[in-house]
This record gives sequence, C-alpha cells and structure tokens, in this order.
Amino acid sequence: MRKYGTIIAFLCLCPVISSAKTDWRLRSPAQIAAGDLVFRRGNGAWTWLFVGASTKEKRFSHVGIVVENTPNDCMIIHAEANDLGKGKVRIEPWHIFFKGAAEGAVYRCTYDNVKPENIVKESKRYLGASFDNEFDASNDSKIYCSELIMLSINAAAGKTLITPT
Repeated sequence: MRKYGTIIAFLCLCPVISSAKTDWRLRSPAQIAAGDLVFRRGNGAWTWLFVGASTKEKRFSHVGIVVENTPNDCMIIHAEANDLGKGKVRIEPWHIFFKGAAEGAVYRCTYDNVKPENIVKESKRYLGASFDNEFDASNDSKIYCSELIMLSINAAAGKTLITPT
C-alpha cells in the first residue's frame, strides 16, 4: 500500500515554524539566514490543489530552504515541477523562486537542537533528485517540495520530528 504525504499540511505545526521574519517582496539580507524556510503561492495550474491540501494554513503552495544568503543574492533549494510533472530538486536565486508569486513568507525553524546549517547540508543531499509527482513520502528517491523540508529537518535533528499526515 502506497503512503501519500500531505503536500503542505505539516508546515503549520507550531513547534516547526515561528512567525514570519520579513516581507518576502523585500529581501533583507540582515533578516534572512541559511536554513530559513521560504513559502510562496504561485499562479500555476497546480497551485490551488496544493493550497487546498493544507489542513490549516491555506496561503501557500510551495516551499524551499534558504541555502545561502549574501549581500548580492539569496539562494533557495526546492523541489519543483512544471505543469506536466517534470522537474527536480534545484537551487535558484530569490528572484527566480518568487517570480510571479502571489504571496510569500519567510519562516525560521524553532526546534531545539536543529542547527540551520545542518538543515542546509541535508537538503543538498537531494540536489538533482527527480520531482515526485506521485507525492509518495514512503520513498525518497523522488522528492516533492514539502517532503524535502521534512527529510532535511528530520535528518538535521537526527530523529523524526515531522511525519506525513
């Protein structure tokens, strides 16, 4: 029996996310750090399916992790596919990640003993992995966006903190 993970549902669990750190339209390097989670709601064909899959927060359809923040740019790793389901885990600059976004936010993981640099390190293990358009959280050979977050945070913690629901 295949186990499917909810696309965005786990992202609103209180211990995982603190309040938004900055306005997503105004990238402020002093406020954004590697390991922060970046959320957006796009305008693509699948947006409303993903927004509707959330059990609590109905604002976002996609998530990534800040892997580097310099005075020149902010780089984000995320798993994304086109409208045909073809895609992969990749790193893109802030302006590409948020291009055409209708809404966005930056949050910080607040689990004790989960170092942001370890979240980044673990997320990079999946760089280049194919996008999982079946949303099967039981197999990490293919990855979807919130699964990347779940796997990265759990590995950084050394234990399961987030599970698919």
